[in-house]
Amino acid sequence: MNTANGVQRARQQLLDLLATLPQGAQLPGERFLAKDFGVSRMTLRRAIEALTKEGHLVKQARSGTHIQRPIIASQLKLRSFTEEMRSRGVVPSSRILTFREVRANQELASRLNIAPDSKLFRIRRIRLGDNTPVGIETLHISQQVIPRLNRKVLYGSLYDYFESEFNIYVQHANNNVSAYLPNAPERQALEIDDKTPCLHMRMLDANQYDIPFMTAECIYRSDRYEISLRVQSDRSINTEPKYLKERLG
Repeated sequence: MNTANGVQRARQQLLDLLATLPQGAQLPGERFLAKDFGVSRMTLRRAIEALTKEGHLVKQARSGTHIQRPIIASQLKLRSFTEEMRSRGVVPSSRILTFREVRANQELASRLNIAPDSKLFRIRRIRLGDNTPVGIETLHISQQVIPRLNRKVLYGSLYDYFESEFNIYVQHANNNVSAYLPNAPERQALEIDDKTPCLHMRMLDANQYDIPFMTAECIYRSDRYEISLRVQSDRSINTEPKYLKERLG
């Protein structure tokens, strides 16, 4: 086996190992890993350096090499979690916590513009990226727009299901974001400690007919998920900059 192949194999073995370890865990020693992987320490070291540059590992003075999950930067484009993850080379998956039919209370009825006591699907699921929990979703979906839903489709993209099954797609969404301190069950589900804050996103999705049909309460861990915004002034340009006038005479 040439050196390049050896490094690639060691890199994949390291990635398989990282998938089983929690955020912040210390990587086992080089001597142990080299022997376990069947490669030289030099080959292993090059694989570790590659993963460090990619953001999977971080070297800390006096404490060794630790696992660091790359942060997923969302640009708040209107696309599903599944599409967002795949666009960044992350494998998305879901873990279903609850799935049941409920009746709309006054608040949900008002947000979804439906009568109180109307039927809704209520879904609570953990969203994962590369098998690591990223967020917790709580969804309420109006059965007046989406009359059928089964547990199987909840493991993938609901946006894809809405479009393929009902020719319904999300045209626009209102999104409010705030800081959030998760409670103990939420921290356990997200595999974080009590020092890790979260982002709380409250969304209302409307379809192409401008009918609101789904609410989402999302809790994202801040060490894995961040929001990237491009901010632009709404002022129009109606005069030439002073320096251009001087240059042009």
